[in-house]
Amino acid sequence: VKVIREATALGALIVGAAGNDGQDLAYYPAAYEQVVSVAATDYNDRVAAFSNVHQTVDVCAPGVSILSTVPNNRYESYNGTSMATPVVAGVAAMVRQVHPEFTPAQVHATLRASCKNIDSLNPGYGGLAGNGRIHAPIAVSHTGLTWASVNTYDFSDTDNDSIFDTGDTLLVSFSIANSLRSLTACTVQISNGNPALGLVILDSLVTFGSVAEGAVINSPI
Repeated sequence: VKVIREATALGALIVGAAGNDGQDLAYYPAAYEQVVSVAATDYNDRVAAFSNVHQTVDVCAPGVSILSTVPNNRYESYNGTSMATPVVAGVAAMVRQVHPEFTPAQVHATLRASCKNIDSLNPGYGGLAGNGRIHAPIAVSHTGLTWASVNTYDFSDTDNDSIFDTGDTLLVSFSIANSLRSLTACTVQISNGNPALGLVILDSLVTFGSVAEGAVINSPI
């Protein structure tokens, strides 16, 4: 983790393979927050059977039957998230070439914001395959891209005993970081990612209003 933080602080964006176990699995170091975690798709934008998926995955890229150089001036075809990862690294490099002023976080946000949504082609993978398949032309052109994400969050209970008992009403506070262009009407939708927990969300929509580029803003009380 220290190496990742230091490299990021020096201006590098780290891109990592999500792994080839074919599981819903957080695969490290790709799953660390500052790393771009890459799952693999085939030529039809379907998640490859061998590719790990997880809520920590950021993007997908082609990783099936990818030609690679091998010794003796030859090419061979390989499958794997390690074949998808260089595609994403290459797009990140192009974004940085066009926007040398971008921070690693801004390049990371651009990659995610520019993805092609492939959810309809991958039923059952909702929220596990990142924002979709990487899309170089949109990422490089950067036209109209926006990206805000949760920066920090905290929970408290209304009876202030710090014990989350059955029947308690909990308050969630959080901040968002706006990595790309300014937002004029930013709202956050809160949902229950695990219905088995039995949580009832009383107020699911939080309105922030205008959020400037690069700003970090706390949720309204």
